[in-house]
Amino acid sequence: MPRARHLPQFLLAVMFLLLTGCLTVEESMKFDKHGICIVTWRYTLPESWVPTAEVFARQLSQAVQPAVGLPEEQNVKAFFADHPELELRQFRRQVKDGNLEIEIIALARKPLDAFEAGLFPGLTLQRDELGDLTLRGNPLESLRPLTSAETERFSTVLKDASLTFSLQTPTEILEGNGKREAFNQSSWTWRLEPQQGEFSLLNPPAKPLTAKW
Repeated sequence: MPRARHLPQFLLAVMFLLLTGCLTVEESMKFDKHGICIVTWRYTLPESWVPTAEVFARQLSQAVQPAVGLPEEQNVKAFFADHPELELRQFRRQVKDGNLEIEIIALARKPLDAFEAGLFPGLTLQRDELGDLTLRGNPLESLRPLTSAETERFSTVLKDASLTFSLQTPTEILEGNGKREAFNQSSWTWRLEPQQGEFSLLNPPAKPLTAKW
């Protein structure tokens, strides 16, 4: 069975929660000049939503065995122990200003191996004959298709949900469709009602994200 099927379940859970409308997801990748990639995931949701979110995540992730809820230190550490392509550097889960905040920071010493192992669902990283790297894909690809009833429901509760993916590279980004923050930084955002340059949470394009450096 391909490694890509062994998706990081704690990440899938919070991605499912994105569709509850109560969640802000931030994912970033920072590639340095030595070829190392630092990956950060941040999730924020109202503390009052946590019990409901736990149940909802398990329902939406029922296709994943076992179904999972919000990230806990135990299952996060277990995942990284099983996937040496990524090193867990920090896990933080705290309540602040009425919100539950979860932060996971990991290190990929050989990013190409980590992508090949399927540890970043929906994303691919490839090196061409000139040595340039190209990142492309859809971070939401792991979500199962929504039923018509779910689509209708989520259309009314997604107004505050968002996913932002940020990329920083050691050299200039040569090509890409993200919002250029600097010569070597780009970002992509998904919302229910996307603004110019953003993508739809419910109907994202198949491969919306692309960057080459």
